[in-house]
Amino acid sequence: GVQANVPLPGVTLSEALHSPVFWKLTVALSLVMLGSTVVFVHQVAFLIGRGYDAVLAATLSGMLGLVSLPGRYVLNVLSSRVSAQTLLVISVVAQAVGIVVLVLAPSLGWLLLYVVIYGTAYGAFSPLRASVMADHFGRRTYGSITAVQGIPMALCAGLGPLAAGWLYDWLHHYELAFWLCAGAFLLAALGLIVIAQPYHEP
Repeated sequence: GVQANVPLPGVTLSEALHSPVFWKLTVALSLVMLGSTVVFVHQVAFLIGRGYDAVLAATLSGMLGLVSLPGRYVLNVLSSRVSAQTLLVISVVAQAVGIVVLVLAPSLGWLLLYVVIYGTAYGAFSPLRASVMADHFGRRTYGSITAVQGIPMALCAGLGPLAAGWLYDWLHHYELAFWLCAGAFLLAALGLIVIAQPYHEP
């Protein structure tokens, strides 16, 4: 039978909170949340400001959700060959690339490229975050650890769109806000690169 008293592998919440890796991951992931919520809240207004039709802008925004689904499938294929942390870095860098394409897009074709790049990368982010956290801290108190991590992530998710709105009110365009988002993604990717990969016993 199953032994109910065998604890799940992993660290306690207290051990995680005393781990520098937890806080480095939390800062990096919070930066990603800040950037991605700015994009989702303001992209329609950004496109309308660029002269695109409101219905087209809303349609492109809606397409991001659809495009995110193949991103999860691609992940499953790659996850057996590449570590979750490496894939997470790639997904965050791809989000930065997507934003650059969006800001510089000279035509509808480029906007569709943005939707494909950004949507795929965004779809991959949540499952990869879960995998990376499990790889580093195990399953023992996974729920508590990710819940605590979720607090600063949620704060950044809320503050990002507010800050972008303030920049728009000040500058009357979204370009700087979106460039800062791309910078936040690249900073997050750099942070994830310098965090040692979790050790697994062979």
